[in-house]
Amino acid sequence: MPEEKTPLAKRVTLKLLSVCTMYSALESATSDPDCEQVAEKLKSEWSNACRWALALVAVTVSLFTIDSQSLFKIDLFSQRAIAASSIASFLGFLCALWFLWRYYPLESTVFMTQARDIYGSYAFFALSARLPSLAVKISVMALGAFVGRVAYQTFPAFVIVLGSIFLAVMVLQFILRGSEALYCSIAEALSAVAERTKDLRNWARSVVERKGDLPTHATPESNGT
Repeated sequence: MPEEKTPLAKRVTLKLLSVCTMYSALESATSDPDCEQVAEKLKSEWSNACRWALALVAVTVSLFTIDSQSLFKIDLFSQRAIAASSIASFLGFLCALWFLWRYYPLESTVFMTQARDIYGSYAFFALSARLPSLAVKISVMALGAFVGRVAYQTFPAFVIVLGSIFLAVMVLQFILRGSEALYCSIAEALSAVAERTKDLRNWARSVVERKGDLPTHATPESNGT
């Protein structure tokens, strides 16, 4: 019997899950060393996320003490950025703490068994296991938005210039690659135009030469009476 094909939506979902999480590593871990490596990597990720989230919570909580009469202007956008950073870091800290409490003491084989969901796969565990790191990233981006907003309100010209320099350096390889591609395209186009012009000139010259080689018919002289 032919094998049943996996639906396209499911294949795309699993592919995205493998790219964004450790789903493929969890599914492919069959031997004890592989299981231990995956388990240790996840435990290390949760530990780092827990420390980062705790530090971000401390930073964002201290920012709540800034009043409207402080040295820097805190507008509505800055307040929302602080709130987003604080709630993301707090939720990330709670998630990391729960995963560490639930899975850190387990051995690798027991870890892999407990990680399976009610459908017998690692899909939901792989997705939820990345929540602490995702929360930390969201918190850092929100905190960066707050810092950028305050800095822009204080010294906008410097922020624009420095940001442009950093952006240009970060994408310099793509700028150079695009310039090379544009130069090569222009050079090829000019070369093609030159070749076409040369062919037209040769064709016109050959036409003129063929006309010059045609036999001339003498005009008959009229007999005088």
